[in-house]
Amino acid sequence: TLAHVINSEHSYRVQTLHSVELFRAGRAYERPSDDVLPPSVDTQLDGTLDDFILRFDAAREAALAALAGLPDDALAAPTVWFQRPTDVRFRLMRFAHHEREHTAHILKWREQVGRAPTEAQRLLGLAWRARGVLESHLVGISDELLYIAPEGEWHIRQILAHLAGTDAWLRDQILGATRATSQE
Repeated sequence: TLAHVINSEHSYRVQTLHSVELFRAGRAYERPSDDVLPPSVDTQLDGTLDDFILRFDAAREAALAALAGLPDDALAAPTVWFQRPTDVRFRLMRFAHHEREHTAHILKWREQVGRAPTEAQRLLGLAWRARGVLESHLVGISDELLYIAPEGEWHIRQILAHLAGTDAWLRDQILGATRATSQE
């Protein structure tokens, strides 16, 4: 499932950019050539969970870098998804839909193999989800905007530095508390 998600992430990016390029050139949709599409999922199955997460993060970063600057009118570019005519807007929505679909698969798998998350894993998962929401609000923010702040407010860079410092502080507090408890 993880290799498939990564492969789809690459494919969605390539298909979306290809569709917008054809639209801007006034050409009808045609499938991109196989040499620009990602390789088969079967070639991407090796690695640890950390390897997959790094690959997934890299694929998402590439998609964000390539697609975050699309103007609104480009979202009407015609494309095809599973042999169905649609537009780029739908394809962009598929990023989130596809991820939710496979999130359900992973949750089901954890139950089926008897590896339900512990309470600590669930709580950390909520923190990771919150980080994703925070990062979603940063899509399209350029480096130049990181230091602009409304009067009396922190700029984005200060907020992110504060969050990083707080994460480290909380981790150390939790580790210290658990060490103290285990020594009693």
